[in-house]
Amino acid sequence: MRLIYLILIFFISNTSFSQDNIDFKLTGTWKVERFTTNFSDITSEQQQYIDKLKTAFEEAKFQFKKDGHFIIDIDFDDISQQMQNAFWKFSPSELKVTILDWSDNDTNEPSWEWPIRISKSNGKTFFILMSSKFNLQVSRI
Repeated sequence: MRLIYLILIFFISNTSFSQDNIDFKLTGTWKVERFTTNFSDITSEQQQYIDKLKTAFEEAKFQFKKDGHFIIDIDFDDISQQMQNAFWKFSPSELKVTILDWSDNDTNEPSWEWPIRISKSNGKTFFILMSSKFNLQVSRI
């Protein structure tokens, strides 16, 4: 029985350390290096809108603060206005960050959310904006 308690304590402490370690790696400021998307069969009007988003995202910076606040520095009014009062939650098992309105901090039914999957490939980090088909190659600054 004592062995089971020791194993349980070891597992809990390692899980906590792993989550803190991942959170620590995420916190800070990230600059978008490259924007890609894979839309097909879109109108020229839709393409113009995507081009504006691409230009805005390629200059964007994401800030994940240790206290949970999220700030995005982007020259795109719709996004910057919505994110004025945002916070982030990290799911290490899914490698997913969800950006939410701070007023929804204590609710299970947020008014909006912006899920971002994190992936690494060939030493590069990517934020995949799950509500769209946008992939952002990012680097910590």
